[in-house]
Amino acid sequence: MQMSPKINLVGSESIVISHFGPKVIEFLHRFLYLINGEISLSLGFHSDAPAWILVPEIWPLLAEKINALGNFSHYRFDLLRQLISPTVLRQCPKLRLIQCQNLFPEATGAADHEHASLGQALSMWLHTARQDGHPKILRYRGVLGVTQKVEELKTNFVNASSPISYVISVEFGLFHGSPFDLTNKRTRERLVLRRHMYLHVNWNRLYTFWMLTRGPNERDEKQWAEWELEAADPFLWQTKKNAIFLHNKYGDKFRRRRELFSQL
Repeated sequence: MQMSPKINLVGSESIVISHFGPKVIEFLHRFLYLINGEISLSLGFHSDAPAWILVPEIWPLLAEKINALGNFSHYRFDLLRQLISPTVLRQCPKLRLIQCQNLFPEATGAADHEHASLGQALSMWLHTARQDGHPKILRYRGVLGVTQKVEELKTNFVNASSPISYVISVEFGLFHGSPFDLTNKRTRERLVLRRHMYLHVNWNRLYTFWMLTRGPNERDEKQWAEWELEAADPFLWQTKKNAIFLHNKYGDKFRRRRELFSQL
């Protein structure tokens, strides 16, 4: 028996969708038409979830508005590249923040053609400048170390002939190296890696991680501190307005979590 769509409206700031069908697509059409701004999207489908069949129909409704992507794992990125396009990330013009799970840029060969690896495709997005000049933000978590990949980003920076801006945060135990502060005189940029500690007051928890920033030598330090906060806070992207959670089978769990975030 076909189940009716389950759509949980949490206030006026987010929705959690855990079942999919024609009525849900119709609802998204209407919902997104009313949104003039940007959206944060969390993908929670398993690789074998039936909902992936509908993704090609849903994605065009979302792509032009996506500002942040959460729960972005290896297999989810792979499926999006297969179902939508190998260049799916660069087809989201407003996308500026990605929360990655065991997926990190491969700076030695940035490319997003059909045969490029996932790391290369992610690197292509990271190294494609935004029109507004704001940095891309990537928050990495998982179990796979990234020491060698950070070294690749260093090499890429030293050899660069054009500027690009990004902020990357990495869980502390996933990088085994030393802080550094490099300068590229050709691009007038700095690449800085430092240990960072962030106290989440509402959760009474101290987070320790590495913060890697690439940007101009002369910058608005106050503005860059705000961007670094976005990379530091593991929950900040979920508290923004117009958050859409697509989580097959787990809608109630994420609805309760979102209600908790809205009270912080």
